[in-house]
Formats: sequence, structure tokens, C-alpha cells
Amino acid sequence: MRHFKWLLLKLAITEEIFVCSLTTLLKPDLLFPAEGGAMRGIAARWGGQLGVNIAAAIGFASGGGAMLGLE
Repeated sequence: MRHFKWLLLKLAITEEIFVCSLTTLLKPDLLFPAEGGAMRGIAARWGGQLGVNIAAAIGFASGGGAMLGLE
């Protein structure tokens, strides 16, 4: 049970780091009632789909790095 609690704590910390990094990079602005959105964050300056891909890679790397680094 002790290992399970540690795993849940690691998962919670990893999720927070992942979400914070993605929202900082993308900062989505939802466009209602249209189904879509616009990027207003740092990644918007990197240009279109490339910016989204770079932001996702940074987000996954920071989340994965946090999960592996908390061992």
C-alpha cells in the first residue's frame, strides 16, 4: 500500500507539471459557438501547427521527466 500511495503522489505531481507547462505554452482561447480555438500563448509565435507540436513535445517531456525524476 505504501508504494501505491507514492505512485499516486507521483502521478498527481506529474499531471500538474504537464498541465501547467501546456497551458503556459498554448494558453487556448475558446471560440464559442464555433467548434475551435485560437492559441494565445508563447507557442503562437512559433507558427501554426509547428508551434502546437513543439508545445506538446515540451509538455510531454516535462511531465515524463517529472515522473522519472521523482523515483
